Amino acid sequence: AHMGAVVVPAMREVFQAHDPERFADFSCATCHGSGAASGDFHMPSDDLPELEASVQRLGLSDRVSFLGWRDDLPRLMATADVLLLPSRWEGMPYAVLEAMAAGLPVVATRVDGARDLVEEGVTGRLVEVGDVDGIASALGAVLALAPEERRAMGARGAARVAERFTVEHMVAGTREVFREAIEERA
Repeated sequence: AHMGAVVVPAMREVFQAHDPERFADFSCATCHGSGAASGDFHMPSDDLPELEASVQRLGLSDRVSFLGWRDDLPRLMATADVLLLPSRWEGMPYAVLEAMAAGLPVVATRVDGARDLVEEGVTGRLVEVGDVDGIASALGAVLALAPEERRAMGARGAARVAERFTVEHMVAGTREVFREAIEERA
């Protein structure tokens, strides 16, 4: 079984202090998961004493790293096998865009933004919000892929970002919206 490196951004938003049981369920399902579901988790977040305490209590300190505030996410992503974003809600998750641009496959919950970016089974996996077992299963499936298959999934994600989500593409889309609005008012 592959012991993958998994980057998990924005943990404060994902597991609020009032929801420690969900973090415990998630941690047990993924870090103690059997076979390919196992991974080492790197969390570039800061000020997470509740989560750090949960990790220690669950005996996962050797598998979960709280990295604090980072300004070198591209370097961190270059060392990872997958990006995991188990959010309850998102607008446009820039972490997913950055991971895909860096050639990482993405496992994310099916929230606004993520479902527009991640193409199921092609550039990553999408899971229903709150489905801890589904998250662990999807993560395990991506980590179980042969390295060249993960790289191919990541390359498809990078191509998708380059094709649809560049600054030029976004500016052109915004211009088109303004053009249509002006025509409607005329």
